[in-house]
Amino acid sequence: MEDRKKMDELHDAFEKDIRDSCTKLVKESKSFSEDLWGSIANVGWSRVENGVPVPDSYVGMSFRHIAGLIAEMRDDDTEYMDWYMCSNDGHARENVKKVLASKGWAPIDEENVRR
Repeated sequence: MEDRKKMDELHDAFEKDIRDSCTKLVKESKSFSEDLWGSIANVGWSRVENGVPVPDSYVGMSFRHIAGLIAEMRDDDTEYMDWYMCSNDGHARENVKKVLASKGWAPIDEENVRR
């Protein structure tokens, strides 16, 4: 039960940081919205301190969840299906990595896993 609570809190923090750091960019740019979807869908993220992933801080988001989040942040006439599969998944874009790094997040990749 404790592990589930910790996972939920971590997911909530990740979503809050996405909202806080990306809402303005998502509203201003369809391209950034597409980059955000592709950077979160099928990509694991982790809290990072001093360039090193924090143990047990892995988080991810479903394709549908990030699509719905983008639609909510855009606050226009789009819905999650407009953003679902809107770009290639599984690759964190540099612009998204930079924004989320400001909140202490980095994508998990081979380089991070080996540290």
